[in-house]
Amino acid sequence: QLSLAHYVDELGRRQRVLYDRHVFFVDFSKLGVRPPLYINLVRDPLKMQVSAFYFWKDCMCRMHKDFCRSAWQDSDSRACKLTMDEVYAKVNPVPTVGVMTRFFCGQEPECRAPDPSPPDVRRLALQRAMSHLHRRYAWVGVLEQFRDSLEVLSRLLPDFFGGMNIEKASLEHVRPSNSSLYSAPSNATLAKLAIENGNDLQLYTFATQLLHCRLRTCREARPFGAARARPSQRPKFRTSPNEAAKQLLGD
Repeated sequence: QLSLAHYVDELGRRQRVLYDRHVFFVDFSKLGVRPPLYINLVRDPLKMQVSAFYFWKDCMCRMHKDFCRSAWQDSDSRACKLTMDEVYAKVNPVPTVGVMTRFFCGQEPECRAPDPSPPDVRRLALQRAMSHLHRRYAWVGVLEQFRDSLEVLSRLLPDFFGGMNIEKASLEHVRPSNSSLYSAPSNATLAKLAIENGNDLQLYTFATQLLHCRLRTCREARPFGAARARPSQRPKFRTSPNEAAKQLLGD
């Protein structure tokens, strides 16, 4: 954590930078390092799990990547012929901390607890994740509401995103042309996924509600279509990880 914090801090002192990495939330302030502005984008947890299932299956069965095999629960080659419904017909779902919840929760013991975890551990991890999402992230977008998410982003962080063409950018997020098509899971499978990903579903709902709240506040502060700020040469939001949001939302 400390090495990452110092590395990101050094990057930010040398130049304007957007640093993109899959990492559980790190509290820079606790490490005595100037915190960056955190941003993130969430996706419907059930859609994400369905996509992940077929990604790993396609990776192992079609592309034959070695790193995929360790993540595939069934090493039998016959698994390559199974649909998600056929696999989940044998699954007895157990609630988990949740992949999305772990990312926002961070580095505390409850965030990294192995599954299956007791209800109190899952609840504590979710509470911490919600707190971080609300107070430590300048922006959290929702993929299913991408256009509105980009509007909030451009208003909260105008020094980086103020000149963005929102309408154009919102249409550029498309499914990769080389993606494999797969059948939609049954309601029974989705019900099992919902049990496994209960924390993530609650966090996703919370992120969506927060997006709507910020969107209303942004539009009241400056109606859409008014002159937008253009990116400046130097960022104006360097003092705390949520300073831009605090100035606009008063929170």
